[in-house]
Amino acid sequence: RYVPEAKWPAGESAMLNIRCEEDLFSDVSFKEREDFTRFKTMTYVEAIAGVTLRNMERDERVIVLGEEVANLRGGAYAATRGIKEVFPERLINTPISECGFVGMAGGAASAGLRPVVEIMFPDFALMASDQLFNQIGKLRHMYGGNVNFPLVVRTRVAIGFGYGGQHSMDPSAYFALFSGWRIMAPSNAFDYIGMFNTAVRFNDPVLMIEHGMLYSDTD
Repeated sequence: RYVPEAKWPAGESAMLNIRCEEDLFSDVSFKEREDFTRFKTMTYVEAIAGVTLRNMERDERVIVLGEEVANLRGGAYAATRGIKEVFPERLINTPISECGFVGMAGGAASAGLRPVVEIMFPDFALMASDQLFNQIGKLRHMYGGNVNFPLVVRTRVAIGFGYGGQHSMDPSAYFALFSGWRIMAPSNAFDYIGMFNTAVRFNDPVLMIEHGMLYSDTD
């Protein structure tokens, strides 16, 4: 069927509104390690829990969702330790249903909240592929930039732990295949804090990759 050329959108529109274009950091100062005369030594996983709690204190829109995040003194890996005692109503245990709680987080983000979602193993992101890639990653573009998805997905890479083929995926290349996502992989506690602070402030979905072998590293 013939479609008049005038009916086709401009070619450059294919690249519009894939990610937020506004300057969200104009009043934010960035610091390097050398800028500090001293800083508290902590493990990588302590940095995860601490910076998550700090952002919940700073911004009441930040909530945390995931399997067992409010159990076992800080979830399966202690990455949410200390949050339940301060914000029990914003630390949300979910059923074992990645497609369900990731989809819920996407809806919450579009409604103005800033969810932090823990996917226990990155392999399980496959269970939520439609929500992550076909919805959360694309809808800003499809809605002409009128809807934001300020969502952070945290996931712990378990390569080298002997968990087998279904628990040992590195998700970086997989997420990079799809539009809309920003990908961060901090290698130490100091960088984790700064990069997480940045991720929470974005109006885009961000993947935070955490290798399990870094969790006990002290910085």
